[in-house]
Amino acid sequence: MISLDSPEWSVLQHAYGAASDIPELLTRLRVQPDDEVWDELWCCLCHQYTTYSATYAALPHLADIARAQPPSARERFLNFAGVVAAWTEEEAVPAPYRADVARAMESFRALAGEALLLHRYEQSAFIYLLEAFAALHGLRKLGRQLSRLDDGELECLCPHCEAHLLILVETPAFQLTTEDPAPSSHAKKTSVVPASSNAPPWTPSLLHHVDVASLRALAAHAGHDQVAEWLRQLEGTGSCPACGGSFELLSALSW
Repeated sequence: MISLDSPEWSVLQHAYGAASDIPELLTRLRVQPDDEVWDELWCCLCHQYTTYSATYAALPHLADIARAQPPSARERFLNFAGVVAAWTEEEAVPAPYRADVARAMESFRALAGEALLLHRYEQSAFIYLLEAFAALHGLRKLGRQLSRLDDGELECLCPHCEAHLLILVETPAFQLTTEDPAPSSHAKKTSVVPASSNAPPWTPSLLHHVDVASLRALAAHAGHDQVAEWLRQLEGTGSCPACGGSFELLSALSW
C-alpha cells in the first residue's frame, strides 16, 4: 500500500489530473467520513463509472478506513467499492497495485456481508448495498443494474434478435417490452415466468458462495421479502415481445 506521504501520488492520475490531492482527502475521510469529502473523492476516483490509477492506489486506504467504522457507517465505502468492482476489468488494474487491490476487495467483501447482516437498512439502501455485494463477488451485471429495481425498470438485450428491451418491475410478474412504457399504455408486453419459489435456506456459508439464489436467501433473511421476490423474478425466463424467442433474464442483462 502506497503511503500517503509518497511522491508517487503526484504521478498518479484521477478524473481531474494529478492525484497529489488524494492523500489529504483520505486523511480527512479517516478523521471525519462526511458527505463533503466523500463527494469530492468519488468525483475524483470514479467519475461517471470511470476509474483511474489513483483509484487503485486509494482502494487499500479506503478499505483500511472502512474497517475502523461501525457497520452502520460503512455504506458509502461499500457502495464505492462495489461500483469500482462492477465497472473495472481485472486487467485494467496496474500491475504494481493488483495484490493490494485484491486484498482490499477481499476486505470489502467481508465488510459488505457483515453490514448486510448486522445493520437494518431501508429497502432502497439495502438494494444498493446488495448491488455492491454482488459486484464484489463477481456478479458484474447485477452489480451494474440491481439498484434499478428501485427505479422500476432494468435493461436487457434479446439474445435472438438483439432487440433492446426493458424489464418492467410490475406485480404479480415482471414484464418485458420493446418500448418506453411512459408515452403509451399500448406498448406490447410479455410476462416473465419467475424462478421456483424455493430459495436455499439461509446459512452464513452463502456469504462466500454468492449467486442470485443466495442473494434471495440473504434478502429474505434480512427481512426484505419484496427484494427477494424481485430477485426470484430476475432468475426467471422471458419471451421477447419483438421476436418471441425465450431466454433467461440474467444472461440477457445489458451492460
